[in-house]
Amino acid sequence: MYLEYRFNVPASTLPSVVAVVAVVAVVAVVAVEFAVWFAESPPAHPEAISARAAMTGRNRLIIG
Repeated sequence: MYLEYRFNVPASTLPSVVAVVAVVAVVAVVAVEFAVWFAESPPAHPEAISARAAMTGRNRLIIG
């Protein structure tokens, strides 16, 4: 076990650590982008309006 007080890990694990950190970062960025896109995109169908209203707690449809 190399994980001691200062996290002395062998150098051979560095590429794996970098790869895992990169994948987690990409997944986080994609998730944030999707959340922003989903929040800004208007619903296409009345069913989508009801589903989104149910998910967000809004039960009034405002047309304007």
